[in-house]
Amino acid sequence: MQKRDVLEHIGDYTIKREKESLIVVGKEIMVWFSRSNGTIEQILAYNGYQGKFKGVQVIGSTLSELKKVTGCEWYENLDCYYFKGISGIGFELSDTYEGDDYNPELIPIETVFVTQG
Repeated sequence: MQKRDVLEHIGDYTIKREKESLIVVGKEIMVWFSRSNGTIEQILAYNGYQGKFKGVQVIGSTLSELKKVTGCEWYENLDCYYFKGISGIGFELSDTYEGDDYNPELIPIETVFVTQG
């Protein structure tokens, strides 16, 4: 898929230019393109995104719910959450939860992102 094809599906957007990437920022999605070859490097969905992962609405669901449908354990790396055995997709949780009873499995997923590999 070419960059222009992606832009047609995003709707209104802005473009951020970074040293090695062009980031297309839409209302519900961000897409990183390599400046050197134009390939998609990463996709991030947030806000009103309605997509599903393994049949579960991702935004607003929890790691616990996704663990049930994937059968995989999750792990954390730099405040991002991944499932063992499932490459290329990660999740960020809502950052409004704190305190002694903090349990990542029960906090709503706020963003989902897809990367190569």
